[in-house]
Order: sequence, then structure tokens, then C-alpha cells
Amino acid sequence: MRKDILSSLAVIVAEVIGSEYATIIAIFGVRVMLVYRRPNLLSLVDSKITDALVYQLRQNRATMRLGEEISGTKPFKDERGEHVRIKLESGTQIISQKALYSVGRVGATAMLGLENTDIKTNSRG
Repeated sequence: MRKDILSSLAVIVAEVIGSEYATIIAIFGVRVMLVYRRPNLLSLVDSKITDALVYQLRQNRATMRLGEEISGTKPFKDERGEHVRIKLESGTQIISQKALYSVGRVGATAMLGLENTDIKTNSRG
């Protein structure tokens, strides 16, 4: 295998954005391991849509660890290259080439000078 092509990716997700990344990356043939702290993926979305997403992820060889919490991560290097070990609170360990931590987003408003206006932001910017 070429070293410049990603072979595996652990995606730690929170709802929509992380699920989108996992889906896109899996379609490119990368072995995706999706870790999500809730027991069901996309709990705010209609279950038929969620079922279709889960089906497509599985068709693209993605593995899902639902209802799992991350207890730690540690990068390491061996004869095959650089990897990351992700420890789950259940005791399971996931090893992948890279990890993507996609658990929400915040507004990029800090440098806009909004404090000089009547515009107020919430805790996420």
C-alpha cells in the first residue's frame, strides 16, 4: 500500500458534521471506525434517514461503536508507520492510522469586534 494514502481513520463524532465526514471518507475506500457517545446515530433525525445512513456506512465498510465514551488517545509509531490508539471506557481499544475529532462547532466571531456593537453571541460564539 502507498504510504501517502490514508488506510484507516477513527472518527469521534457528535451528530451531523462528524457523521458527514465519516460517510465521505468511507466512500473513498478508507476504513472508518465511527465512535459516538449516544446509543443511536443522529438521534434528532427521522429514524428512516438514520437507518439509510447506517446501511450506507456499513456498505462502505465503516464500523460503528455507538454508546461509547473515549477515555484516552495516544499516538504511536511501529514498523508500519504512525498510528493512534483510542481507548474507550468499555475497555475496547481502536487503532487507526489517524483520528478525526469532530464534536461540534463554534462561531469564528472572536476577532470581529462584536463587543463594540449591540450584537451578542452565545457560549459557542
